[in-house]
Parts: sequence; C-alpha cells; structure tokens
Amino acid sequence: MIVLAMRATWGFSNPNDAAACFLLAGIVLLTIVLQVFSGSLRVAASLILAGAVTIVILTTESRGALVATIAALLGAGISSRFRSKTDRKARDNTFVSKRRLENSVFPGKRSLVTLAVALFFVAGALVLALSPMGERVLFALSGEDRSVTGRLPVYASIPLMIASAPGGWGTGNAAVAWHNWFEPIGGTENYRHLLSSHATWLVEFSFIGRILYLAGWAFLFQAALSSPGCVSFVVAAVTLAAFNHVFANPTVFAVLLVGAGLIIFRSTRSTLAAKENWRKEVTRDAGLALIAGICLSLGLTTAGFAAQREVTVSKQGNWIRIGDPDDPAILVPSIDEAVVGNRFGHTMRDAAGGGVSVLVWVGVGPSLQALPPDLEVEHCLLFGDYRLSDLPPELGNISWLNPPAMTGPGALTAMESLRKSSPKSEIEIQWGAWRRDAPAKPWREAAAAVSPPATFRLLEATGLFVAEPFSNYLHPNLP
Repeated sequence: MIVLAMRATWGFSNPNDAAACFLLAGIVLLTIVLQVFSGSLRVAASLILAGAVTIVILTTESRGALVATIAALLGAGISSRFRSKTDRKARDNTFVSKRRLENSVFPGKRSLVTLAVALFFVAGALVLALSPMGERVLFALSGEDRSVTGRLPVYASIPLMIASAPGGWGTGNAAVAWHNWFEPIGGTENYRHLLSSHATWLVEFSFIGRILYLAGWAFLFQAALSSPGCVSFVVAAVTLAAFNHVFANPTVFAVLLVGAGLIIFRSTRSTLAAKENWRKEVTRDAGLALIAGICLSLGLTTAGFAAQREVTVSKQGNWIRIGDPDDPAILVPSIDEAVVGNRFGHTMRDAAGGGVSVLVWVGVGPSLQALPPDLEVEHCLLFGDYRLSDLPPELGNISWLNPPAMTGPGALTAMESLRKSSPKSEIEIQWGAWRRDAPAKPWREAAAAVSPPATFRLLEATGLFVAEPFSNYLHPNLP
C-alpha cells in the first residue's frame, strides 16, 4: 500500500484547493489538446495530462475532487452521446466536414472506446484501493466521518437561512450566522464558511445577487453544451463548489474564470459563424438563464419558508429578531463576547418564546439610532464600553454587564444617562466578573448620588463562574 505522511498541498494552503485547481486546469488543457493535436501526439499529451491530474488527486486525497472527476467523465460521456446523434443526423441531412466529426470525443469504433473507458475505471479503482484515498473514501461511507456527517445540518439549513434573510447575511457572515442562529443548540463546530462555495455565496448574497449567481451558472452550462470538454469543465466546477469552498482561493477562482471565458468565447464564436440573427440567439440564451436563476432562487426561498423551525429567526437590516415579532423585545444593541461567548445565538434561541422575543444588533456603529418603528422594549441589555449617549428614552429595565472601569465623575455621568433613558424602570450593573483592573466603588457612589434616586443593584462578582448566567437576563423582568 502507498503510505503518505500527510495530504499533499502542492503549494496551496489546502489540499482540496490544490486538487480543484489542477482538475479544472487539466480539463481546460485536455480540451485544447483534443482540438489542436491529432494522432499519436494527441494520445500522448492526453495521457500525460490525465496522469498528472490523477497523481495530484490521489496525493491530496481530496474526495470532493474525486467525485468531481467522476461527474465530469459522466457529463462528457452523456454530452458526447447526444452530440454523436446530432452529428449523424446532420451528416444524413446536410454536409458536415470530416474534421468536425473527428473532433468528437467518441468519433467512432465505439466498442474500442467502451473497452478503453472500462479499463480506465478498473485501473482507477485498483489505484484507489491501494492508496490512502481509498481509506478516506471507505471512512466517508462508514457514516462515522464528521467531515461528512457534519455537512448535512449545514446544507439542510441553507434554504432556511435564505428565507430568514432574503437580503443576504453579508459578505463573510455566513459561518457566524449559521453558528449562532441555525446550528443545533449545543453544537460546537467551528467553521469559517458553510463548507461549500455554493452554500456560502447563496446565503451571503442579496436577493438580486443570488439570482445573478444562479443565472450565471445556468448560462455557462448552456454555453458549454456545444462541446463535451466544456460540459465536463462546468460539471466539475459545480461539483467542486458543492463539496468545498474552493473558489474562495484566488488561484482556483482565476482558473474558473479562464475556463468560463473560453467556454463563452467558443460558444459566441460558433453562434456568430452559424447564425445571422446572433443577437436574438444571445438574448434568448441570457433570458433563459435569467429565468432559471429566478426560479431556482424562488424555489430555495420557498423551501426555507416551508421548513419547520424551532424558533423564528429573521434579519431586517442589521437587526436580528429571535421569536415572534409581535412579542415584547429583549433589546441587545451591542455584543460583547467576553460576556456572552461566541455562541450567544444558542442562548438567545433557547430563551426566546413564552411571550418574549430577542432583538440583537449585528452591525457596525450606533445601533439604537436605527431601532425598528413601534418597538415595545421590556428589557435592554448593554455590554462593555457602550456609548450611553446613543440611548433613547423608555428602554424598560436596563442591565449593563461588563461596564468599563470609571472614576467617580465618569460613573456618575453614566448613571445619569441610564436614569434619563429609563426613568421608571430598574437599573442593574454587573461588575467584576470580567474586569478586575479597578474597584467597583465609583459605581456604588454614583448610584447613591444620582438624582432622582435609582432603583439600582450592583452585582460584584469575583470570578467568571460567580457571574449570573447571561441567559438569566433574557427575561422581561430582572433576575
């Protein structure tokens, strides 16, 4: 058995990116070789390219690239089958050049070609069985591989994430949104993206961006139908993007753009040469692709709205509402992960319901200047070095967790701001659980000096585990 100390990266930071780049580049070069060369030179160049790509995939042990390779071969075979029928009909009805027929991937002698393909798959299976890739494939099929089983809840939540934020979650926010608002409560996965270029971008893009993204793939596939090699490239690219976020790598993305550009150039040149009304043809193709993008986008959104939800999550601008929008809100205008942790969404989802919802700000900059209209606030949670000058009046009960260390005058000014924003409610400051660089005495003095006197509680926690749980504050009344 071939033993490798580790998965090869071939100069990339991720072995999956390396396999994707070499596979897509190999398909482009192989298509060019089949069109430019002939005879033994074409056979030799094709074998060299196929061997190089095979070595890269085996040494990187990329299962996504392996699946993409099989899908590309099947796509090329199906496309060639239909193209052969088209060529025969054209030969029977009109003159078709011998050169065009010879350029088909399956130009004739089907029994020999079928035998060669069968031998290729047998040889590939043997090499796969004798390499570490075979062990990885078997492990994936065993149902015990977390890199496989962990994808299922992520992929299943994509329509729900789209329906919860039709305007998109924003660039770079897909993983954070999933971890907080859609990961099963109690989950501990740590993803930088949604394990797929398709999933990540469909969730992050706006409604219009989502339509254009899907329409772009539809237009590219439509343009690729003129050549089995082009079909194999598109099928491989779609498959790779389904299993890994490979197109986040600039080099892999550049190879995709080059391949897509060559496909569109080839299709456009064929249309210009064969049809006088080429503008009508291009407009029709673009229109069909746009319709496909709209239908797919609406289908994903509809599936998300139809999906069952444990708790409703909706995004409006930079505000995220957890729970029924008609319920009074626990307002969280800022987040301090030192207090709430990096899974604060789990706590909020677990607490939502029972006649109360949670409204949390996830944007940058002042939040309370953009409160939803007619908002009924039962309780406001402030965290860290919050700008009290942004507080509007009538916020309900106020809890300030992890406030900054202040001197007496600064603490008094802060207490006066809190009293102004909550003249008829209770104010609570939890101190000491997260900051140990200054005493809490200034806060006690400020609470006594503020006028009119505040209903005030100062919780002096001496350690992180003495602090009242964050979940206790997700309630209409103070704990």
